[in-house]
Amino acid sequence: VAWRRLDAAPAELRPWLFGIARNLMLTAARTHGRWHALHVRLAAEPEPADLELAADVASRTDLVRAWGMLTPGEREVLTLVAWDGLTAREAATVLGCEAGTFRVRLLRARRHLLRILDRLPQIDAWPERPLTEEGARQ
Repeated sequence: VAWRRLDAAPAELRPWLFGIARNLMLTAARTHGRWHALHVRLAAEPEPADLELAADVASRTDLVRAWGMLTPGEREVLTLVAWDGLTAREAATVLGCEAGTFRVRLLRARRHLLRILDRLPQIDAWPERPLTEEGARQ
């Protein structure tokens, strides 16, 4: 799609291409009768070897749980900035809104994510039973 309209491309290609990609994704989702939300995926969780790693795994698990509680629009706004690395102006171009509108959406999405994380029961990073010297549970 983009190469056919390259002569009409604006000076800043990156937001324009993100906008085209977004529109194609939305069209495909409507065609199939569903919209696939963006997901945070965890790699296979390693067995916590020390407190720092265990706390990191627990934090990532909490984040995945909270991410699933956000609306698709909130996930999209956060993903454009945190994952894709776009500026507010670039992300606003992708979504077809003003930069100020995008910043408000981003602020609300961040606040909602923090509220969810505050309400989630925290996952304990320590195993319930201590490990033996060989690493097996007692």
